[in-house]
Amino acid sequence: MPNISGRIKSLRKSRHVTQKELGAYLGVSQNAVFNWESGKTEPSAETIEKIAAFFKVNPAYLMGWTVSDEKTEDIICNSVKDDAETQAPEESAAITAYFDGEGYTDKELKQIERFAHYIKSLRDKNTE
Repeated sequence: MPNISGRIKSLRKSRHVTQKELGAYLGVSQNAVFNWESGKTEPSAETIEKIAAFFKVNPAYLMGWTVSDEKTEDIICNSVKDDAETQAPEESAAITAYFDGEGYTDKELKQIERFAHYIKSLRDKNTE
């Protein structure tokens, strides 16, 4: 199972970022980044959050707890998207009407629709 040291190094290299550049962004030395990547030390929880934000990944991915580097928001949107594909056409029309359908692409309208369903599902869970 991949660990944080391997994930940091892999993300850094795949994005063509040097240890020095990552360290400068995080406010730590290049040596600190080297130590994380070699497994000698681990970043603090706060630093893990900063690293995740820098690489636009989920902190759980950095920790090796998930196999996907998708951000949580992307995971939620994809889940809502899957649910939205099975919905009634009138619900889609309602969202389009609400936003007048102007200035939004079909893809954006679909995302809005998915998010609306996600919010509704949260509300339904909270009323149970």
